[in-house]
Amino acid sequence: MQDIVIWTGPVALYQVPGATLAGARDINIGCFGDKSPHCPTIAESYRDPDGRMLPQLLAAQGLSEADVGVLAIGAFSAGGSLVKRLLLEPRDRAAIDVVHLADASYTSSWEDQSSRMPPPIEGYVRYGLDAIDGPHLLVATASPIPNKSWASGVENLRRLRADLERLSGRRFEPTLLDTDPPPLAAYQLGNVILAEYDREPLGHGHTAIAGQLWDQVVRPWLGRASGPGPVEPPATPVPEPSSPPSGALGRALAFGAGAIAGYATTVAISRVVSR
Repeated sequence: MQDIVIWTGPVALYQVPGATLAGARDINIGCFGDKSPHCPTIAESYRDPDGRMLPQLLAAQGLSEADVGVLAIGAFSAGGSLVKRLLLEPRDRAAIDVVHLADASYTSSWEDQSSRMPPPIEGYVRYGLDAIDGPHLLVATASPIPNKSWASGVENLRRLRADLERLSGRRFEPTLLDTDPPPLAAYQLGNVILAEYDREPLGHGHTAIAGQLWDQVVRPWLGRASGPGPVEPPATPVPEPSSPPSGALGRALAFGAGAIAGYATTVAISRVVSR
């Protein structure tokens, strides 16, 4: 068995250095939200007669579920439109250990436009509920950049937080993340961490902090050592867009915060739930 790390969206592996696991096979499913290769279309191409997507996704990479140890999936931007579909099926969710959303919480409709209320992202809600006290980790960061005329990443992340609180009957608490740049706000409920970032200096480029989050959160939670990460660009990398395209284990994880000096924070993370 081999650990598998998948990154999807308009992102190439060299753009997320360090966001991997030692000895893992790194897979890139490059796609966009508004042109070919189209993330939602790719997702639907994986759907089998049982309604699952993960078996066919893995088969396209020459793998079966029996081949996979830890499975971690990262999504950037429109890559979320693939991942949110994948997470709708219970058996597929159960097989995925980690989901990292790097400004990949976008929608293309409104529940109530007058109050700027986006619709729930059902796949993320279901995975988040499974992750709170379960054998999964969900880490999501978001920017205030909107998806064209629809909600921003932060607005969608706030909707996700509200849905998880309402459905779980529990509340997120503020937490600390020592990324550079730091988030404006970060919240944690069990194994779910949601962080909001300012427009500047990070903008939509949340791939720039992905490796930091794997250092601070993902690998410590999994108990895995740091891997070297992809460092060289491929021959034909998928470009990173300037704005988000449309179409877009039982006890909880514990954070211990250390000293704070200005923006410098120390975060200790211990995974106290067995897989």
